[in-house]
Amino acid sequence: MPFEHDCKAAEDNPRIQAFVAAVREAAGDAMFTQRQFQEPAFSKYWPNCVITRYVEERDDYLFVLVGGELVAMGARDMTGKYISDGNYAHTEADLRKYNADVIAEGRTIYCCGSIDIVNQEYKSWHQVKVPLEMNGTFNQTLGYTVFEKGLAEGTPTF
Repeated sequence: MPFEHDCKAAEDNPRIQAFVAAVREAAGDAMFTQRQFQEPAFSKYWPNCVITRYVEERDDYLFVLVGGELVAMGARDMTGKYISDGNYAHTEADLRKYNADVIAEGRTIYCCGSIDIVNQEYKSWHQVKVPLEMNGTFNQTLGYTVFEKGLAEGTPTF
């Protein structure tokens, strides 16, 4: 399940564009907050979202929320667990890097890649990660992931 950083296909995905537009509309010129994410207007996105929080004491990222669609595609719920708990042999470095980049740079990052897990019909994923503020603290990311049937052209594979 390799990753591609700054993925144009993810940035051009209509569902991701709608999510990003909703985040920008809610946040305005400020940082998007966890409280805003909990508003009913965002409930349609929740199944495809993941919130990760950097925990300095562990130098690791905690999965605060893993949406139901992500759990179904991954065949496990990592909510309440750390990246290091997940046996992400091929992707742990990428997961850490993308979360760290969003937090350090405070910018939106688009990622994409291929999957070969539970549902063989779906082969590609696109994701956007945005900074997420909670109670004045900025150590979280919010990811929204879309799965695609088949392997999208240009999607990185092993």
